[in-house]
Amino acid sequence: MATFFTNPDGLTQRYGQLTTSDAPVVRSSEYNIGGTVVVDFDFNHLLNASGVLAFWTEDAGGGSTVDSPSSLNAAIPSGAWIKSATLFVKTAFVGATGTLTIGLYDKAGTAIDADGIDAAIAVTAIDAVGDVVLCNGALVGGLVTGVSSLTTDSGMYIGALSATANFTAGAARLVVEYIHAPR
Repeated sequence: MATFFTNPDGLTQRYGQLTTSDAPVVRSSEYNIGGTVVVDFDFNHLLNASGVLAFWTEDAGGGSTVDSPSSLNAAIPSGAWIKSATLFVKTAFVGATGTLTIGLYDKAGTAIDADGIDAAIAVTAIDAVGDVVLCNGALVGGLVTGVSSLTTDSGMYIGALSATANFTAGAARLVVEYIHAPR
């Protein structure tokens, strides 16, 4: 597993072997008034025991404990208005009591709203290929508040976890559309 560390000058260094399970795959597109963030992840990124840390790829303290998001993780500009969030199931999720929780975190890995995208999505809603969840967390359809600074954009990072138990299979694509907050 690779560990990432960002130097004070902004250069991100990788230590260790990078594998496909190290980080969700992120794609984003920007336009003048907003953008879209697409995150592909699987059940390996949702480990209940380590919480949302399984989603992160960097050690903010410079050691070997992954505890914060890096430039490889999905970010939305600070204080953006989240227009919509949709989860598309690519591989059926398996786990008798597993639930999926998706939220936003700051650069330090601290929750802005840990279930703000969607809270406790039941495995029965994501247990078949092609299932679609229109996320309805408190941050969807509104301006994200509680961000430390709206004038300096440190980003809001998407994080997800299995809230009650680990999944044993499953993969999904999360699509978040946002509009930039006026500054």
